[in-house]
Amino acid sequence: MNTKFQSQILASALVLASTTVSLQPSFAASKSVTTAISASATSAVVSNDNALWDQVWKLLDNGQSDDAMAAVNQAIKTNSKNATAYVLKTIIMYTLKGDTSAMLEQVNIALSLDPNYADALYVRGNVYEAMSDLQSAVKDFDACVALNCHDVQALDQSTKIKFQLKDWSGMLATTNIAIANNKVGGYIYFYRAYAEYQLGQTSAAISDFKQAQTMFVAESDTTDAELVSKILTQLQAA
Repeated sequence: MNTKFQSQILASALVLASTTVSLQPSFAASKSVTTAISASATSAVVSNDNALWDQVWKLLDNGQSDDAMAAVNQAIKTNSKNATAYVLKTIIMYTLKGDTSAMLEQVNIALSLDPNYADALYVRGNVYEAMSDLQSAVKDFDACVALNCHDVQALDQSTKIKFQLKDWSGMLATTNIAIANNKVGGYIYFYRAYAEYQLGQTSAAISDFKQAQTMFVAESDTTDAELVSKILTQLQAA
């Protein structure tokens, strides 16, 4: 593999990443991924409290973080098994730039109540990422994908972190899932092409870079379209 060209394409990938995939957590739980309420004779674990979610998110949007925290604390006081409340408490702490260990403690309570709570897994993945524990983060994002292959946010986060970890086989597998199950943007084809290139699958990489370029043009993303055009010129000349 041409080391100089590899460095050039890596630089291009980093530019593309900075413009297409946010490096900051985007806490917007997928309401299409909700888990059922599991009830016992005396109490219920709540993993889909959409009313609380909407209330807290509205308060956060209005800059009322203290009121948002009061709302989740009241929800926990009312039902200590409200997993949604612990997830929201973690999010509020994150917006306030709180201690990541304390955030992890709260979201872990949610997951102790419901281990398959996708929103909690997604939030914990972002907390791990903030702690620079990328291996744990990607494990949680992949768990989200295993629960729902249409979870585009988790797929994006998994792809981004595998890129950082240089896990090319894992990155290829994740982008394959994204493309097979969702309507994706050109950047996903770019990432798959990059993984294929790293794995020595040059023909497949060229095909996917071309697809990415076509999609960037259709999306009126001239900057990334030109970037991929330069990559293709160099790759086909190599």
